Amino acid sequence: MSQQKYVYHYTSMKGLEGVVKNRTLRFTDHRFLNDYGEFVRPYETLKKLVDPDIKAMLSDLYMTLNANYSLALFCVSQTCNSLAQMRLYADDCKGAAIVFSTDIWSSASKNNGHIFNTVPLWGTPDIPIFKEPVFTPLESCEYEDIEQYCKKVIKNNQDFLNQLQKFNERKRNLKDLSSSEAGQLFKFLFDIAKWKDKSFNEEQEMRSVALIPKEELFFEGRANDIRPYWEWKTQGNNLDSLILGVILGTKCSNNTADFLAYMLGSSRYSGGYSPQIEWEKEVASSMFDLVKPTYNYFCFKQRATYQ
Repeated sequence: MSQQKYVYHYTSMKGLEGVVKNRTLRFTDHRFLNDYGEFVRPYETLKKLVDPDIKAMLSDLYMTLNANYSLALFCVSQTCNSLAQMRLYADDCKGAAIVFSTDIWSSASKNNGHIFNTVPLWGTPDIPIFKEPVFTPLESCEYEDIEQYCKKVIKNNQDFLNQLQKFNERKRNLKDLSSSEAGQLFKFLFDIAKWKDKSFNEEQEMRSVALIPKEELFFEGRANDIRPYWEWKTQGNNLDSLILGVILGTKCSNNTADFLAYMLGSSRYSGGYSPQIEWEKEVASSMFDLVKPTYNYFCFKQRATYQ
């Protein structure tokens, strides 16, 4: 986990509504991201750099994964005041950026559901891992030349690639993989998924990657596609512990603050609690405008000289 304390999820008003009403965070299938090639490009590049027999196995493995699972991503930025990301990901500044605490995210995972209904990343020999959704902590993307990055992934996963043939016969039933094999496979996929084109470097993205059995997916119709996704469901109102604040886009109505106060308002938010107060003092108060009502001071609005 990066030492970054605060991260920001830029989203539309519909996305913000879904998070606070349903207490869920959405992981989107990698084939339906804004940039379709963010996993596909490094995967295809990596195949060109390995031996032909391993290349064939990796091709089969990818088809098997897509037929039975969804490799899905949840993305955040380490940049808190990005007009460009508000425009691109938050409906041209009509949406918002949700502020998350990486410390609390990490603690939730380590406590195995003490705060959230997390799924352990590693199974046991008697309980294969891929029968249920699994996902990683947030880690920073790497902005490198794609071929150099893939060479690094190959080096870091050489043992996995050497052993790939051993479970090749079982590749169509990944739920039967041992805990060790499943762990190696998931690490390999996560390493590939952390690559991002250098032209997006300013976004300073972090990602959590999930592998979801097909029967656990939801589907949403869009203007030109039907998008598969998975929702990480939090316990009760404990999403409030993860959300430190909401930054409204410059075109977002200030009335949104009343909705957030109603959905997220509590004695915790009225009086403040340590991580939220720290973010407000270290970041928010100097960079954003406080949105009334003042008792619900976790809601701010992005400043901009133009829209």
